[in-house]
Amino acid sequence: MFSKSYITLLAAAVAAVATTGAMAQATVIYSQTFNSSTAPLTGTQPTTDTGGATWTAPFGASYQQNGFIQYQGISALPFTPSAGNTYTLSGNLALAPTSSTPTGYNAGLGFWNTWPSGDNAPMATLAVNGTLTFWATGYPGGGVAAATFDTTNGGTKAALTDLNVTMTLNTAPTNWTVSYSADNGLYSANYTYATGSNPTDIPGVMLYQASNNAPATGLPVTASAFELQQGVPAVPEPGTGAAYLLGVVGLGLLAKKRKVLA
Repeated sequence: MFSKSYITLLAAAVAAVATTGAMAQATVIYSQTFNSSTAPLTGTQPTTDTGGATWTAPFGASYQQNGFIQYQGISALPFTPSAGNTYTLSGNLALAPTSSTPTGYNAGLGFWNTWPSGDNAPMATLAVNGTLTFWATGYPGGGVAAATFDTTNGGTKAALTDLNVTMTLNTAPTNWTVSYSADNGLYSANYTYATGSNPTDIPGVMLYQASNNAPATGLPVTASAFELQQGVPAVPEPGTGAAYLLGVVGLGLLAKKRKVLA
Protein backbone atom coordinates (compact mmCIF):
# COMPACT_ATOMS: atom_id res chain seq x y z
CA MET A 1 0.00 0.00 0.00
CA PHE A 2 1.24 3.48 -0.79
CA SER A 3 2.01 5.66 2.22
CA LYS A 4 0.02 8.78 2.96
CA SER A 5 3.12 10.94 2.46
CA TYR A 6 3.66 9.44 -1.03
CA ILE A 7 0.10 10.23 -2.04
CA THR A 8 0.45 13.76 -0.68
CA LEU A 9 3.65 14.30 -2.67
CA LEU A 10 2.06 12.96 -5.86
CA ALA A 11 -0.94 15.24 -5.43
CA ALA A 12 1.34 18.21 -4.83
CA ALA A 13 3.34 17.37 -7.96
CA VAL A 14 0.20 17.21 -10.09
CA ALA A 15 -0.96 20.54 -8.71
CA ALA A 16 2.42 22.12 -9.41
CA VAL A 17 2.46 20.87 -13.00
CA ALA A 18 -1.08 22.12 -13.56
CA THR A 19 -0.27 25.53 -12.10
CA THR A 20 2.90 25.83 -14.18
CA GLY A 21 0.99 25.13 -17.36
CA ALA A 22 -1.87 27.47 -16.54
CA MET A 23 0.10 30.49 -15.39
CA ALA A 24 0.81 33.15 -17.99
CA GLN A 25 4.24 34.45 -17.08
CA ALA A 26 5.67 37.70 -18.39
CA THR A 27 9.30 38.71 -18.85
CA VAL A 28 10.34 42.35 -19.01
CA ILE A 29 12.58 42.71 -22.06
CA TYR A 30 13.12 46.45 -21.62
CA SER A 31 12.01 49.15 -19.23
CA GLN A 32 13.25 52.70 -18.92
CA THR A 33 13.18 54.81 -15.79
CA PHE A 34 13.74 58.45 -16.71
CA ASN A 35 15.85 60.68 -14.47
CA SER A 36 16.83 64.35 -14.28
CA SER A 37 19.76 64.20 -16.72
CA THR A 38 19.63 66.23 -19.93
CA ALA A 39 22.18 63.91 -21.57
CA PRO A 40 20.87 61.88 -24.53
CA LEU A 41 19.58 58.34 -24.15
CA THR A 42 21.80 57.33 -27.06
CA GLY A 43 24.54 54.93 -25.98
CA THR A 44 22.99 54.16 -22.59
CA GLN A 45 21.42 50.89 -21.49
CA PRO A 46 17.75 50.83 -20.49
CA THR A 47 17.01 50.41 -16.80
CA THR A 48 15.94 46.81 -17.38
CA ASP A 49 17.59 44.93 -20.23
CA THR A 50 17.85 41.23 -20.97
CA GLY A 51 20.59 41.38 -23.60
CA GLY A 52 23.02 44.27 -23.15
CA ALA A 53 21.31 46.56 -25.67
CA THR A 54 21.78 50.33 -25.81
CA TRP A 55 19.55 53.13 -27.05
CA THR A 56 20.25 54.42 -30.56
CA ALA A 57 19.09 57.49 -32.49
CA PRO A 58 18.48 56.18 -36.02
CA PHE A 59 16.84 59.40 -37.17
CA GLY A 60 17.13 63.01 -36.02
CA ALA A 61 17.42 63.99 -32.38
CA SER A 62 17.57 61.65 -29.39
CA TYR A 63 15.30 61.65 -26.39
CA GLN A 64 17.13 62.78 -23.26
CA GLN A 65 17.57 60.66 -20.15
CA ASN A 66 14.95 62.82 -18.46
CA GLY A 67 12.48 61.78 -21.17
CA PHE A 68 12.46 65.14 -22.96
CA ILE A 69 12.73 65.85 -26.68
CA GLN A 70 11.75 68.99 -28.59
CA TYR A 71 12.69 68.41 -32.21
CA GLN A 72 12.08 65.59 -34.65
CA GLY A 73 13.82 62.35 -33.83
CA ILE A 74 13.69 58.70 -32.78
CA SER A 75 15.14 56.79 -29.86
CA ALA A 76 15.09 53.04 -30.45
CA LEU A 77 16.06 49.71 -28.91
CA PRO A 78 16.70 46.52 -30.91
CA PHE A 79 13.93 43.94 -30.92
CA THR A 80 12.63 41.29 -33.32
CA PRO A 81 9.44 39.34 -32.54
CA SER A 82 9.28 35.57 -32.91
CA ALA A 83 6.24 33.39 -33.53
CA GLY A 84 4.32 31.91 -30.62
CA ASN A 85 4.50 34.80 -28.16
CA THR A 86 2.78 37.97 -27.05
CA TYR A 87 4.68 41.24 -26.79
CA THR A 88 3.22 44.16 -24.85
CA LEU A 89 4.66 47.63 -25.35
CA SER A 90 3.49 50.39 -23.04
CA GLY A 91 4.48 53.97 -22.41
CA ASN A 92 3.45 57.48 -21.59
CA LEU A 93 4.20 60.66 -23.54
CA ALA A 94 3.14 64.16 -22.52
CA LEU A 95 2.90 66.72 -25.34
CA ALA A 96 3.37 70.40 -24.52
CA PRO A 97 2.53 72.33 -27.70
CA THR A 98 3.04 76.09 -27.81
CA SER A 99 0.97 78.65 -29.67
CA SER A 100 3.35 78.36 -32.62
CA THR A 101 3.28 74.56 -32.87
CA PRO A 102 1.51 73.41 -36.07
CA THR A 103 -1.44 71.18 -35.28
CA GLY A 104 -0.19 68.34 -37.46
CA TYR A 105 2.90 67.74 -35.35
CA ASN A 106 2.78 64.54 -33.34
CA ALA A 107 4.63 62.13 -31.08
CA GLY A 108 4.28 58.46 -30.37
CA LEU A 109 5.77 55.09 -29.65
CA GLY A 110 5.60 51.67 -31.16
CA PHE A 111 7.33 48.80 -32.86
CA TRP A 112 9.85 50.42 -35.16
CA ASN A 113 10.83 49.46 -38.69
CA THR A 114 12.13 52.06 -41.13
CA TRP A 115 10.28 55.16 -40.01
CA PRO A 116 10.07 57.87 -41.34
CA SER A 117 10.40 56.43 -44.84
CA GLY A 118 7.88 53.68 -44.17
CA ASP A 119 6.84 51.17 -41.57
CA ASN A 120 5.33 47.71 -41.36
CA ALA A 121 4.84 47.77 -37.64
CA PRO A 122 2.16 48.71 -35.10
CA MET A 123 2.51 52.10 -33.44
CA ALA A 124 0.46 54.89 -31.88
CA THR A 125 0.61 58.62 -32.62
CA LEU A 126 -0.97 61.63 -30.94
CA ALA A 127 -1.09 64.90 -32.88
CA VAL A 128 -1.25 68.39 -31.42
CA ASN A 129 -4.77 68.79 -32.84
CA GLY A 130 -5.96 65.84 -30.74
CA THR A 131 -5.95 63.18 -33.46
CA LEU A 132 -5.03 59.81 -31.96
CA THR A 133 -4.12 57.12 -34.48
CA PHE A 134 -3.33 53.45 -33.95
CA TRP A 135 -1.24 52.42 -36.95
CA ALA A 136 -1.01 48.81 -38.10
CA THR A 137 1.40 49.37 -41.01
CA GLY A 138 3.00 51.93 -43.20
CA TYR A 139 2.98 55.22 -41.29
CA PRO A 140 3.55 58.01 -42.31
CA GLY A 141 2.61 57.61 -45.97
CA GLY A 142 -0.05 55.31 -47.39
CA GLY A 143 -0.22 53.18 -44.29
CA VAL A 144 -3.01 51.21 -42.68
CA ALA A 145 -4.65 52.76 -39.63
CA ALA A 146 -6.29 50.30 -37.25
CA ALA A 147 -8.31 53.20 -35.81
CA THR A 148 -8.33 57.00 -35.70
CA PHE A 149 -9.98 59.11 -32.99
CA ASP A 150 -10.74 62.78 -32.51
CA THR A 151 -9.92 63.13 -28.82
CA THR A 152 -11.50 66.60 -28.71
CA ASN A 153 -14.94 64.96 -29.03
CA GLY A 154 -15.93 67.38 -31.75
CA GLY A 155 -14.39 70.37 -29.99
CA THR A 156 -16.23 69.95 -26.69
CA LYS A 157 -13.00 69.57 -24.74
CA ALA A 158 -9.32 70.39 -25.11
CA ALA A 159 -7.28 68.07 -27.29
CA LEU A 160 -5.73 65.12 -25.49
CA THR A 161 -2.06 65.93 -24.84
CA ASP A 162 -1.15 62.91 -22.74
CA LEU A 163 -0.59 59.63 -24.59
CA ASN A 164 -0.85 56.71 -22.19
CA VAL A 165 -0.86 53.68 -24.47
CA THR A 166 -0.51 49.91 -24.40
CA MET A 167 -0.29 47.71 -27.47
CA THR A 168 0.00 43.93 -27.54
CA LEU A 169 1.36 42.10 -30.57
CA ASN A 170 0.23 38.46 -30.59
CA THR A 171 2.43 36.25 -32.77
CA ALA A 172 0.84 32.95 -31.77
CA PRO A 173 -1.85 32.69 -34.49
CA THR A 174 -1.03 32.21 -38.15
CA ASN A 175 -2.27 35.73 -38.81
CA TRP A 176 -0.72 37.94 -36.15
CA THR A 177 -2.91 40.37 -34.25
CA VAL A 178 -2.34 43.61 -32.37
CA SER A 179 -4.56 45.24 -29.77
CA TYR A 180 -4.37 48.88 -28.70
CA SER A 181 -5.56 50.76 -25.65
CA ALA A 182 -5.04 54.42 -24.73
CA ASP A 183 -6.25 56.88 -22.12
CA ASN A 184 -7.07 54.07 -19.67
CA GLY A 185 -9.10 52.13 -22.23
CA LEU A 186 -11.20 55.04 -23.48
CA TYR A 187 -9.71 54.51 -26.94
CA SER A 188 -9.10 50.94 -28.11
CA ALA A 189 -8.86 48.89 -31.28
CA ASN A 190 -7.86 45.49 -32.62
CA TYR A 191 -6.25 44.55 -35.91
CA THR A 192 -5.52 41.23 -37.65
CA TYR A 193 -2.81 41.12 -40.29
CA ALA A 194 -3.74 39.64 -43.65
CA THR A 195 -2.14 36.39 -44.76
CA GLY A 196 1.46 37.04 -45.72
CA SER A 197 1.62 40.50 -44.13
CA ASN A 198 2.77 39.68 -40.59
CA PRO A 199 5.36 42.33 -39.54
CA THR A 200 8.17 39.78 -39.15
CA ASP A 201 10.85 42.30 -40.14
CA ILE A 202 10.51 44.54 -37.08
CA PRO A 203 14.04 45.43 -35.86
CA GLY A 204 13.17 47.48 -32.80
CA VAL A 205 10.87 49.45 -30.52
CA MET A 206 10.88 53.24 -30.40
CA LEU A 207 9.90 56.57 -28.97
CA TYR A 208 9.58 59.30 -31.60
CA GLN A 209 8.65 62.92 -32.17
CA ALA A 210 7.65 64.33 -35.56
CA SER A 211 8.11 68.03 -36.16
CA ASN A 212 11.05 69.81 -37.76
CA ASN A 213 14.25 71.52 -36.71
CA ALA A 214 12.88 75.06 -36.57
CA PRO A 215 13.08 76.20 -32.91
CA ALA A 216 9.90 78.27 -33.23
CA THR A 217 7.86 75.23 -34.22
CA GLY A 218 9.34 72.44 -32.12
CA LEU A 219 7.03 70.16 -30.15
CA PRO A 220 8.20 69.64 -26.55
CA VAL A 221 7.49 66.04 -25.52
CA THR A 222 8.32 64.25 -22.27
CA ALA A 223 8.30 60.48 -21.86
CA SER A 224 7.64 59.22 -18.34
CA ALA A 225 7.30 55.47 -18.97
CA PHE A 226 8.46 52.90 -21.52
CA GLU A 227 8.36 49.10 -21.19
CA LEU A 228 8.35 46.01 -23.40
CA GLN A 229 7.22 42.64 -22.01
CA GLN A 230 7.15 39.18 -23.52
CA GLY A 231 4.31 36.92 -22.49
CA VAL A 232 4.53 33.15 -22.21
CA PRO A 233 1.49 31.36 -23.69
CA ALA A 234 -0.69 29.86 -20.96
CA VAL A 235 -0.68 26.43 -22.61
CA PRO A 236 1.25 23.46 -21.18
CA GLU A 237 4.17 22.12 -23.20
CA PRO A 238 3.61 18.56 -24.51
CA GLY A 239 5.86 17.10 -21.81
CA THR A 240 4.10 19.11 -19.13
CA GLY A 241 0.69 17.95 -20.30
CA ALA A 242 1.83 14.31 -20.34
CA ALA A 243 3.21 14.58 -16.83
CA TYR A 244 -0.05 16.13 -15.66
CA LEU A 245 -2.10 13.35 -17.29
CA LEU A 246 0.05 10.61 -15.76
CA GLY A 247 -0.27 12.24 -12.36
CA VAL A 248 -4.06 12.40 -12.63
CA VAL A 249 -4.22 8.76 -13.72
CA GLY A 250 -1.97 7.78 -10.83
CA LEU A 251 -4.15 9.55 -8.31
CA GLY A 252 -7.23 7.92 -9.83
CA LEU A 253 -5.73 4.44 -9.51
CA LEU A 254 -4.72 5.13 -5.94
CA ALA A 255 -8.21 6.29 -5.09
CA LYS A 256 -9.72 3.18 -6.69
CA LYS A 257 -7.32 0.89 -4.82
CA ARG A 258 -8.10 2.52 -1.51
CA LYS A 259 -11.83 2.13 -2.19
CA VAL A 260 -11.42 -1.60 -2.96
CA LEU A 261 -9.31 -2.19 0.16
CA ALA A 262 -11.87 -0.39 2.25
